Amino acid sequence: MLRSIRKKLHPAWFQGCTGIRGYFEGWYYKLVSKDGTRLLAVIPGVYLSDTPGQSHCFIQVFNGKTNETSYTQYPLKEFSAESKDFNITIADSRFTQDHMSLHVKKNDVMLSGELEFSGQVEWPRTLLSPGIMGWYTWAPRMECYHGVISLDHSINGSIDINGETADFSEGRGYIEKDWGRSFPKAWLWFQTNHFYDQGTGFMGSAAVIPWMGTSFTGVIFGLYHKGRLYRFTTYLGARLTDLTVESGSVTCIIKQKPYILHVKAARAAGGYLKAPALNGMTHIISESMQSEIEVKVEEQTGNSTRIVFHGKGVYAGFEMAGDTDLLCAVSSLRGDIKL
Repeated sequence: MLRSIRKKLHPAWFQGCTGIRGYFEGWYYKLVSKDGTRLLAVIPGVYLSDTPGQSHCFIQVFNGKTNETSYTQYPLKEFSAESKDFNITIADSRFTQDHMSLHVKKNDVMLSGELEFSGQVEWPRTLLSPGIMGWYTWAPRMECYHGVISLDHSINGSIDINGETADFSEGRGYIEKDWGRSFPKAWLWFQTNHFYDQGTGFMGSAAVIPWMGTSFTGVIFGLYHKGRLYRFTTYLGARLTDLTVESGSVTCIIKQKPYILHVKAARAAGGYLKAPALNGMTHIISESMQSEIEVKVEEQTGNSTRIVFHGKGVYAGFEMAGDTDLLCAVSSLRGDIKL
């Protein structure tokens, strides 16, 4: 029991154990070079199947410039995790909060390199709210849990990709993770830390959450700007009030008194990644790392409105997956919904 509580208080740590079944856990590293010519997502993880012989660990890589993806699978015995730290090993690769040692040599995938991360901006953690999910972190048997390990940090080092060196020194990075039984039936996800003002980071997600025999749209958005984190989350009273999906963009509005968050994402071509479902790593989702996101935060006081932040972020991660009609249906949206 104490071990389980300790892990909940540190969402970055490995939350599961290799003896359970019907479970996944994965970490997402986003890497952007200083000049923006290199965009890479590295996703180490583990999938523990109900079906004998199907459990495995993996390293998935997404080249955000070429939209090429690779999924390198390893036997489960190649996975290990520290019990009191964020330190996981998959075959010859190792991943922590401040370091990545990547060594993948399998079939036609050749990746090798060492990266160091520094100056991480972490989501605040308290006993009652030990991470981005707030008190929902303590709710048992949820379909999917989410954690943000670093909203923004600097990178130093390089990765050799199939014989070509990609230098990420003085670049910017982001780290998050998911764990549970399955990804949601529908979700939106945005992320960028490349605004005009360096040191500004933004991430957001809206997803259909099964709960007590029904469902609701949960929202988790965070804007880090000038040393302050503006949080918009379901457990703080945030609500998705408008959602417009068009061929080239997605626009949403989140309200949480006294703030209103406006997000508009311009879609871009992407690559296809594997994601967990109840029957295996069978979700196929499209993700872009070349989108552009416009973010505006307004503060309303009485009859006056003040703009807290307004900017555009580039090299943005963007996903829209599943039945987006569900996001609208369970939100009781009152705006003009176009799907």
